[in-house]
Amino acid sequence: MTWFKDGDGNTRLIHAQVNGRRRRLQLKRIQNSEGNWIEGNDPIVEEEVKFFQAQFHENSVPNVFGIIDHVPSMVTMENNQDLVRQPTKSEIKYVVFGQNGNSAGGPDGFTDPGTSYQPRC
Repeated sequence: MTWFKDGDGNTRLIHAQVNGRRRRLQLKRIQNSEGNWIEGNDPIVEEEVKFFQAQFHENSVPNVFGIIDHVPSMVTMENNQDLVRQPTKSEIKYVVFGQNGNSAGGPDGFTDPGTSYQPRC
């Protein structure tokens, strides 16, 4: 009980427990993708590197997305050109000067909190 009361004093018992746990948890051999057992530190490290390189290797990105061919086009070419065009200076000026000069942005920094529906009590 003195160990429990006084704490760890780097005793021989603690070192023996730690070293025993290290030996028990140490990987001595692994099985590769072909089912062969590999032993030894260097071959195990090489096999681990190969495994994770294959696991996280990105194949070339396909150019053809077959599912896109089955999605109906909802935006016409004219609508798309309107959506992607840059606004003119006069349009920007109209929107900016049309804002209330005494208002502040809402919680998201953009919307006016007064425009949302708020029930009255």
